[in-house]
Amino acid sequence: FKLVNDSFGYDYGNMLLLQLAERFTRCLTEEDFLARTEGDEFAFFFSNVEDANDVMTVIAEINRVLEKPFLLEQYELHVTASIGVAISSEDTDEADLLMKYADIALARAKEKGRNDFQIFNNDMKSVSINRLKLENELRRALVNEEFVLYYQPQVDIESGRIVGVEALIRWNHPEKGMVAPNHFIPLAEE
Repeated sequence: FKLVNDSFGYDYGNMLLLQLAERFTRCLTEEDFLARTEGDEFAFFFSNVEDANDVMTVIAEINRVLEKPFLLEQYELHVTASIGVAISSEDTDEADLLMKYADIALARAKEKGRNDFQIFNNDMKSVSINRLKLENELRRALVNEEFVLYYQPQVDIESGRIVGVEALIRWNHPEKGMVAPNHFIPLAEE
């Protein structure tokens, strides 16, 4: 949507939203609900979805209605969806909690490269909490100058000559010691 709005203006973005909403209604029964929650995000409530198999059927239907290109005057656009799913249970039947879990699952789907779906599970809660903790620790590390810069020489094997250097950032955590780069670099880059 950002690309559509930036390229053609908000009128085209609004046309696309209306067409999306119309197509999404094709996926619903009389007992289901659809709402636009914000920007380009929609929330569905399906009353007869009980397990992962039912979810797969619904996701296939949503993707099916998105297959055909959208027409915005003379322009054809293809749209894909990232989908986060929360399934109601005896433990989670409150709307706020279901929305929160679906949002966590949506964030995971987007992390995996978009045009994907994720079904919420309890492991995602701890991943989200750990991610939030790590983000806060990274901010503190910047303030406390806990990052250390290393230069790794790049050597020509035949001549043995140094032909360049690679700059590597490392995190010297006051309690954990040196933190593995794969543990913090992706979040720091984001």
